[in-house]
Amino acid sequence: MFTITVETEFEAQHQLTLSGDIKEHPHFHQWLVEVDISRAELNKLGLVMDFRSAQGSLDAIIKPLSGSNFGQIEFFKRNNPSAENVARYLFERLKSQLPAEVTLDFVKVREKPGCWAKFSR
Repeated sequence: MFTITVETEFEAQHQLTLSGDIKEHPHFHQWLVEVDISRAELNKLGLVMDFRSAQGSLDAIIKPLSGSNFGQIEFFKRNNPSAENVARYLFERLKSQLPAEVTLDFVKVREKPGCWAKFSR
């Protein structure tokens, strides 16, 4: 199995709902996103896929989130904007943008140093 990794970062605001329906104060994070994409055999060019293409797909999904408040995004109106759900949101959108012959292994997000969440299927 061959795997490539692309990453990016963006700033966005969230406000978690905690136990007892308590809401955190809205606050920003510099989110770091790491994505692993794999393929059993390399393509005829010797690649899993072009890094630029993978990065472009990820950046297109991140662009509308940059500087945003997750609470204004429909998905997060129904799902607590936790790091876990941010990873899931990005995974679900990125998966449909990738070529059929590759596998999106996971999306991992860092909310702050030392605090990561990862989503995979």
